[in-house]
Amino acid sequence: RRAELHYVKGEYEPALAAAEAVAAADPLALETRKFQALALDRLGRGAEAAVILKDLAPGSNDAEVLTLAGRVSLAQGEPQNGIGYLRRAFEVGRKLELLDQVGEACMAINQPAEARAAWEQLRRLNSSYPHVHFKVALAARAGARGGDTVA
Repeated sequence: RRAELHYVKGEYEPALAAAEAVAAADPLALETRKFQALALDRLGRGAEAAVILKDLAPGSNDAEVLTLAGRVSLAQGEPQNGIGYLRRAFEVGRKLELLDQVGEACMAINQPAEARAAWEQLRRLNSSYPHVHFKVALAARAGARGGDTVA
């Protein structure tokens, strides 16, 4: 609980220290491990956060954990894992920006059909989402040029 309070206040070092203390006493304290990973990420220690997230994220239904796992996986050069986590985070939390992030990640790894599908879903849910029509067209154009590596 102390870790969460420090984290919410933007006090990431004390949040990390509190989370590490609880995790040392109870390594299975999932909520504590979550705030430990969040604090590590905020402190720019993504590789350390990734180690914790490899344990937490696979079976998690926590949108915040899945979103962080997606972002960290993308930053660590694991785009397929990152996209998978972001998709699951969207299904759990229904935050539209996650579909946008999926589209961006798919375009970055030359999968315009997947990007287009994510952005079309976003457009169906909120047609006024910033630049969504342009992004759908951009992905369609990239796919038409043969840039798609997905069957």
